[in-house]
Order: sequence, then C-alpha cells, then structure tokens
Amino acid sequence: AKKKKADLLELGREFTFKILKSDLKGVSFDYLGKNKVYKNLETTLIGEHQAKNGATAVAIIEALILLGYKIEEKAIRDGLKRVNWLGRLEILQDNPKVLIDAAHNVDGALTLSKALTDLFTYENLVLVIGMLADKEREKVLSIIAPLADKLIVTKPNSPRAEGWEKIGEFAKDYISRPEVIPSVEEAVLKGLKETGERDLLCITGSIYMI
Repeated sequence: AKKKKADLLELGREFTFKILKSDLKGVSFDYLGKNKVYKNLETTLIGEHQAKNGATAVAIIEALILLGYKIEEKAIRDGLKRVNWLGRLEILQDNPKVLIDAAHNVDGALTLSKALTDLFTYENLVLVIGMLADKEREKVLSIIAPLADKLIVTKPNSPRAEGWEKIGEFAKDYISRPEVIPSVEEAVLKGLKETGERDLLCITGSIYMI
C-alpha cells in the first residue's frame, strides 16, 4: 500500500461490524464504516465468519463509491442476500440433515467445528472425510474428529490423493473403528445409512471431493 500510495482499509480500524443474529438461515449484522453505517444487513450464508466477509465486501463497495462509482444501498443489501457459495456450510437436505463443507485446511476446520458446535443440534454426528496428501490432514482431523460419533474416510477424486487412507489411522486417536471406503459415492451412501432422523451427516475435506 505504501509503494502504491494507496489507502489501506483494515477491519477493526477503518470499519467494523456487529453481529445481530446467526443461525441456520444466515447471518444479519450492522456495518460500521468511517463514512457510512448500514443497519441490519443480511446474508443467507451461515456461520459468524460470514459477517466478517460481508463487512469486508461492503468496505470495498464504499471505497468504490468514494472513487465515483454509483452503487445504491438497495444493490448492496440485495447482493448480500443473493450470495450463494456452494460447498461452504451448505445444507443439502433435511431429515436427515446433510451438510457439506470444504474444510480442507486448518482455518476451514476451525470454522466448521464452530458451526457444528454453535449452530447445529443433533444426537449423533456422522463424518465422511477425504483429504489430499499435501494438506494438514492430522491437524484438521484433530479439530473435527473429536466431534464425530461415526467416521468414514474416503478418497478424493484427484491425483494428489496419494496416501488418503492414512486418515483412517490418524482417526483412531479420536474414534473407535473408523471405516475406510475408497469410493466417495459408497462412503456417502454408507454415511446416510448410519444417519438417523435426529443425526447430522457432515461430508467434508477436499474441494475435489465436495
């Protein structure tokens, strides 16, 4: 920013946000900027981190407005409401509830863990996971595997999936008798079979698999 003599807008300094509500329908928040305040913005994306993402997007829009772009408040509100992010805390179905999330690194696993703890209610968590060899598999597993009652390891559809079955060995530190099923389809079908009406099936890991 110094080299380009550009303004630097930092979350928590030039702009911030206040979460009003966060549930399975999405997140609502207030945006508090230096030049503008927007009350009760809404997004259908779930997870408290989406308020941070939304506020950052609004800060970019505010910067564009100062440069002369004409962007109405209604467009900002409608845009946030219409955002659709496939594979990120996406609920595929209810009864039983099926959640997919591409938690393929530590940050993603922490976000997923917080959502599973704070937003979802269930009797048992059935976890289907497949990760690539170049990802922090042990760390990711240490974050989300302790939440699971049943764990199924599968192979992502990628050449970088070498050693994918090692996750089954790592998982033994957190859960008894994890299953290893190479086919993603068969792993998901087995997960559905193990998931009761009051349970949650979470399919996570590699973006390729999701």
